[in-house]
Amino acid sequence: MENIGFFRIEKGSPKVNTNIAGFAEDIGEAIQIAFPLETEDAMLHWGERKVPISYKYDLSVILEDVVGMLEWCKRSSSTSLDVDFGSDTFAAEWHLERQRDSLSITVLWRSVSGDHEEELNQYGPALIQCSRFVNEWNAVLRVALSGVEGLALRIRDRSLLERVRKLMRDEE
Repeated sequence: MENIGFFRIEKGSPKVNTNIAGFAEDIGEAIQIAFPLETEDAMLHWGERKVPISYKYDLSVILEDVVGMLEWCKRSSSTSLDVDFGSDTFAAEWHLERQRDSLSITVLWRSVSGDHEEELNQYGPALIQCSRFVNEWNAVLRVALSGVEGLALRIRDRSLLERVRKLMRDEE
């Protein structure tokens, strides 16, 4: 396996629905409401491929795992973490190994939009500083949070929303 040597996410410029009011059970549902089906995705660069992350259907499903992963990067003294992303079009098992501020990410891709799992699985670990890894994901979370906050939605379960906001505040 070739070491891909880098990790990057383009946050994109997705359209956001407007003039929507009502209720959402949690921030995941609010993200699904905020972003239309046909809009720009975030793009995760993995090897020679770009892996789309749909705001509407991927991020809304994997958000809690992403937030937990970023919290681990920022606060944990633990040296490894396994994350299982379960969206239909962004399904993967990530194994993160940490040594001080260096992070190695090994991924087993199970399902991605475009069906490029076999090619993606040919690449070895991505290497990145923990702080940069957090910043890459935080850019995506900022877009999602902005989309949600631009709507007049009442979110019943605000626990994950508050964790996202805390990540944003900690970055400032």
